[in-house]
Amino acid sequence: MTVQRFVTVYSQGLAYAGLVLLAAVLGADLRWLQQVPEIIVLLGACVVLRGLHIPLSKYSYLTQTGLVALAGSLLVGLPAAAIAVAGGTVITDWAWHRKPPWVAWINLGREVIALVAAFGVYTFVLEAADIPPQFHSAIVLPMFAFALTYFLISRALFYLGSWSWASAC
Repeated sequence: MTVQRFVTVYSQGLAYAGLVLLAAVLGADLRWLQQVPEIIVLLGACVVLRGLHIPLSKYSYLTQTGLVALAGSLLVGLPAAAIAVAGGTVITDWAWHRKPPWVAWINLGREVIALVAAFGVYTFVLEAADIPPQFHSAIVLPMFAFALTYFLISRALFYLGSWSWASAC
């Protein structure tokens, strides 16, 4: 497989897998239907925090989208946070940063995959340690696992795509 073919397959996989995961989360938990004001606030925060990114190199940058993803999913639930992150990513990348719609869709997929996977680790640690999800000192380990997993997965997906793209150029 050539690098160019890998980049194409990888980006399509991110885009479609992210949409499938988003649809699955929204279908499995319908709380988001009653959380429109919360989603709007999270969406606005995501647009601002993603829009004011920090460039690191030609193919690398840092955003604060993770703050919306992590805090939003803990405060109002995974579905509402996933909608906000997905919408905020597309709006910011397409309208603010003027990236092509396909690139915004790929980034949506990457952010949703990272959030859902990290939330899965969070709930796994909660269940394995038999910790109730209320905020108290015992929840520090699951929250640390959540934040670390989100960071590692989102960066791994980002840099794999960036590295592949840079190699193809």
